[in-house]
Amino acid sequence: MSILKIQKKYYLWTGNSGSVDLNFVLNRKNTGLEVYGIFLGGGIDKFPLNIRVDHNVGDTKSRVIVRGVLTDKAQIEFKGNVNIKKGARRSDTHLEAKAILLSPDAKNRLEPYLEIDENDVKATHSTYAGPLDEHEIFYLQSRGLSRDKAKSLLTEGFIGQLIKGFSQKEQKTITQFLSKL
Repeated sequence: MSILKIQKKYYLWTGNSGSVDLNFVLNRKNTGLEVYGIFLGGGIDKFPLNIRVDHNVGDTKSRVIVRGVLTDKAQIEFKGNVNIKKGARRSDTHLEAKAILLSPDAKNRLEPYLEIDENDVKATHSTYAGPLDEHEIFYLQSRGLSRDKAKSLLTEGFIGQLIKGFSQKEQKTITQFLSKL
């Protein structure tokens, strides 16, 4: 297999209510796609987010990684769909959606779908939605941090893995939102 050349990287940031629908098609061998998304919501924000990737030929690679933080009554509805067509051998995909819920009223629906019509592929997915880990909060508090500072640090770390690819202005907006939690 020749070295994969990443065709495109997309960074998706949504800090207000709104719907996002993205469709990508990989039609050339040795190409790939990376999509990184962050959603941050409070109040009654709603985020319908749909991402679809079609691997139509073999020797292609895709990564879709979406993370978010919701407070108050904010909602995320994520549908991620990766379709590896028959004949798209040696395709490689990973689909990930994770959300931290900082309020019992925040709602999530994270749905990863992998449609695999070929045997010789690598395809993985992962999802998580829930509150911050109380054991991690306790550990940070035992090291002298306040509960609020511990939660803030954990939330920033959760989002921080993706923030590097965003513009300075977007990074500032994201950091400001997180500091208000």
